[in-house]
Amino acid sequence: MKIRTAFRQGFQQVFTYYKIIGIVFIVNIFAALLVTLPFATQLNEQMAKQSDVEQLLAFDYSWWQELNLKNDGILETLRPSISSGLGTLFDNAELVLTGQFSQISWAVLSLGIVYLFVAAFLNGGILSLYLGEKRKFTVQRFFSYCGQYMNHMSAIVFTALLVFLAYYKLLLPGLFALVDFLTLSNLNQTVVWFANLGGFLILFLIMIFLDIIFDYAKIIVIREKKDSSWLSIWLAIKFTFKNFRTVTGLYLSVFIASGLALLVLAWIITMVPTVTATMIILAILLQQIFILVQIIFRLGFYGTEVSLYLNQAVSAQKVKKIKR
Repeated sequence: MKIRTAFRQGFQQVFTYYKIIGIVFIVNIFAALLVTLPFATQLNEQMAKQSDVEQLLAFDYSWWQELNLKNDGILETLRPSISSGLGTLFDNAELVLTGQFSQISWAVLSLGIVYLFVAAFLNGGILSLYLGEKRKFTVQRFFSYCGQYMNHMSAIVFTALLVFLAYYKLLLPGLFALVDFLTLSNLNQTVVWFANLGGFLILFLIMIFLDIIFDYAKIIVIREKKDSSWLSIWLAIKFTFKNFRTVTGLYLSVFIASGLALLVLAWIITMVPTVTATMIILAILLQQIFILVQIIFRLGFYGTEVSLYLNQAVSAQKVKKIKR
């Protein structure tokens, strides 16, 4: 199956069941409120004085250090960035790649883990609809599928957490210890920089590969009606290696398309001068569009992967019939 065909069919699935986008968006809003409301409340207490607001806008570093010493709880995550409005994107990408979770408060990290299982609940409904027959969408059927596959989706998420824990605790430090050992006697800083960049690239590709495997495990456990989530992960590994070029090519196509779209949107948001009430409202609306695009592409990953898997399954059945 050609990558562009799976890409097109996958996003057709996303927009066929467009109501799922709204459901996921509402869930994201509620999840965000659990973080932003206490954050805004605490920040408002810190910003009680008008002079503090003026200093915040001007960003006086000595004032920032004093404020930072007073921060506790969720406010510990508040920090400046040298990357303008794109700073959050870059900071979060670096955090996920290197596992510097100590920079996140335990409250936010705990909510993040809870959200993974909420997403697992929704994934059962999303994938069931994408894999099923073309039927009219109903909220009742969607949530029925969510509940039906919650145990399998949760088991796969729990396994993924254990695998990524091993990745952060063993693979990541081990790889960079090797990089440091190989570049220890090299005084050329350019060589050292590229060696570390190569290490990050390897880690990034490993993370992509793991994400692909767990995505197909979710598809297989529903499509093939497997009783074991771990068996589905093993079958996903076999499927991924067997169709390595197509699987990785499709994933990277969606990844690059989503990355470009989100960077453009993020750049547009940074161009909006939030100096008036109208501009602030516009910035908020653009941020919601940003979140919607993120959701569409996340669903697009599932849609394209489902399209590819179903096509490969049909092809395999045809080969078996010919051999008979």
